[in-house]
Amino acid sequence: MDHIREGKLGLLVPQIEMDQAERYRDSYDPKRLRQLNALFVKHQTWQCPTLIGPEATGLAADSMANDFAGYPYLRYVPQASQDSWKRLLSTRFSPEQIPNLRVYFAYKRVLTAAMHRAGVKFLSGTDVQGGTTYLPGFSLHDELAIFVQVGFSPLEALQTATINPAHFLGREKELGTVERGKLADLVLLDANPLDNIGNTRGISGVIVNGAYLEKEALQRMLAEVESATSKK
Repeated sequence: MDHIREGKLGLLVPQIEMDQAERYRDSYDPKRLRQLNALFVKHQTWQCPTLIGPEATGLAADSMANDFAGYPYLRYVPQASQDSWKRLLSTRFSPEQIPNLRVYFAYKRVLTAAMHRAGVKFLSGTDVQGGTTYLPGFSLHDELAIFVQVGFSPLEALQTATINPAHFLGREKELGTVERGKLADLVLLDANPLDNIGNTRGISGVIVNGAYLEKEALQRMLAEVESATSKK
């Protein structure tokens, strides 16, 4: 019972993130990390750090008092979801614990950068599910951007979402690269993401399950989501 506390709604809420922040801070040892990374490389152990999780949660917590004003993509978040975020954040973290989120994601960045330098293999992932304070689709672009911020090249970041998962699943003959005979779901971009990872957000079109969705169709879909979100 040392790792749970009573929330404002009378819930017993595990303080996993806070425990992790304290462990990262108190137990970080560069020598042990190098030894661990060597084991990961030796045994080809993949890592999926989900960096966007604590970063997005910290941003949401910081902006909650102002009804999440300034939070990216808020126009696509229904009011019911915003209310759920408030309940989640207010019952899961006390105000004095919010700064620990910054400790948590700072150390996650440090560990990810060190593992990358050591040659550990990476997959991208965002763990989007009910109750998370970040959004499907957008969060993957954010995750790739953070990979680059911690030292990945744009190509290496892209590979965490393309060829690396194919290798991990043993399906590199079917997936992961653009080649004749492979499954051909594609995201077509306006500019080269190898020049700037932010160019993954400039989507010109999508080919999925044999259907081509042009930019105008994608924009209409987003506009419909925004319109539905704005309705009370």
